[in-house]
Amino acid sequence: MIQTLDQRAGFYKLLSVGFLFPDEQVAGLFHDWPAESLVADYNRVFLGERAVPPYECEFLCRNEFERARHLADIAGFYRAFAVETRNERPDHISSELEFLHLLLSKEIEARRQGNPENLEVTLDAERKFFREHLSTWAPAFISAVRRQAPPESPYAQLCGWLEALLEEEAATLGEAS
Repeated sequence: MIQTLDQRAGFYKLLSVGFLFPDEQVAGLFHDWPAESLVADYNRVFLGERAVPPYECEFLCRNEFERARHLADIAGFYRAFAVETRNERPDHISSELEFLHLLLSKEIEARRQGNPENLEVTLDAERKFFREHLSTWAPAFISAVRRQAPPESPYAQLCGWLEALLEEEAATLGEAS
């Protein structure tokens, strides 16, 4: 079980880094694509004329009041686990994927230590965050990226991996996808 959890956590980490602006760390993940090509694809998909916003609130919130409530809820999850986002909004796809990576890492730790209380808290947070946040908007994000990115783009590939992860996580966490 720990090995499966570790694989899931690693997949979340890979995806969280993959959707960031392609600096050297991100470019290192995609050996088949030159850094210049990654930057051009990123700019086309996420910064171009018909940019896909990598933010939950841009897909779900109709006004500033909803945005504030939504961001506060996400920040509450992060605060509960002493997480601070770096260089991105809390509702950025990378921030949310990184948070689920952290929760899976904490689940592994709780299982190894035989700590049922920490395990219960962590599992509850995983289910709630997945259900209330990532799974609510990531399918629309994936569709939007696929409309903008050429099929051979690393971002189209990342979306395929993210889609597979969402389906697996929905089954694992007992959620409808």
